[in-house]
Amino acid sequence: MLARVLDTAVAVAGGRGDAVTVVLGAHAEQMTRIAREASASIAVNSGFEEGIASSIRTGVACAPPSARGVLMLLADQVAVTTDDLRRLVARWTQDPACIVAAEYAGSFGAPAIFPRDLFSELAELDGHGGARALMLRHPGRVARVSMPSAAIDVDTPADL
Repeated sequence: MLARVLDTAVAVAGGRGDAVTVVLGAHAEQMTRIAREASASIAVNSGFEEGIASSIRTGVACAPPSARGVLMLLADQVAVTTDDLRRLVARWTQDPACIVAAEYAGSFGAPAIFPRDLFSELAELDGHGGARALMLRHPGRVARVSMPSAAIDVDTPADL
């Protein structure tokens, strides 16, 4: 699953693996090889047991100073395609001050793009709720892009 998502992210980054950072937590040793094969930068989240917010904080801390925003992907959303992500980027390019989120299954969330001015708020997230809390805090800034593929989420071997 990680390899698939990394391939998709690297393709959207124009083939530049160095523009992609993968945040690893549990099983980081086994996943490092996959990230290296994609030429992605690696950030290890030693506090992964705290929840997804700790991974978001780890990833945002690795964003280069020149980054105008961050595109967050989840490794378990295996059906998200390069075209899906390019639609997110295209929408964000129209208004880089907005949060662009995938809309699916009557809800919205990851994959999502957050502009730089929200990095400090992303860095303050805690727990298992992820960045949805930030989207709910700034509803007027959220642009949704229909992405039914994002509803496919692999949490168990049976899901796969």
